[in-house]
Amino acid sequence: SQGLYTGYSGEPEKAIQLLTEGIGLIDESRDPNLPAIAIHNQIVCLVDCGLFREARQILSENQTRLEKHGDKINQLKVKWLSGRIEAGFHQLSQAEATFAAAQKGLEAAGLEFDAAIAGMDLAAVLMAQGRMDEAAARVEAAGRVFIALRIPREALAAVLMLQNAFEK
Repeated sequence: SQGLYTGYSGEPEKAIQLLTEGIGLIDESRDPNLPAIAIHNQIVCLVDCGLFREARQILSENQTRLEKHGDKINQLKVKWLSGRIEAGFHQLSQAEATFAAAQKGLEAAGLEFDAAIAGMDLAAVLMAQGRMDEAAARVEAAGRVFIALRIPREALAAVLMLQNAFEK
């Protein structure tokens, strides 16, 4: 929990350390789902730090465990995380397809906020490919979701990303 909340507070490097230590302390017999949750959070923090090689390795080593853990939503979140790693390696076509599939699945599951964030990741990939009109449409759609959900920080990020797309 400390690692997770440290990551939320904007300290992903420290979060990685706490999560790595915490994974070693987990008694899987008491909570069989907890290791998968902690590993997922560890990978998220590695990606946030730009440590894509390490993130890909841990994801590869734990792919089956992460996909078996929980339900369809967890599988979608693992897919989304895979897209972030692909984007980090500049595998833009793969990342685009992965983000689009994750976003569609998250929308179908009723997870509007997560789908909008995945849409922002997709918009960043589209911008990197020079597809500004498509990126702008994704950002606008995400911004509408953030505003509807009254999430000002993400709404501001959407607006700033949209401005950047139009300026380019």
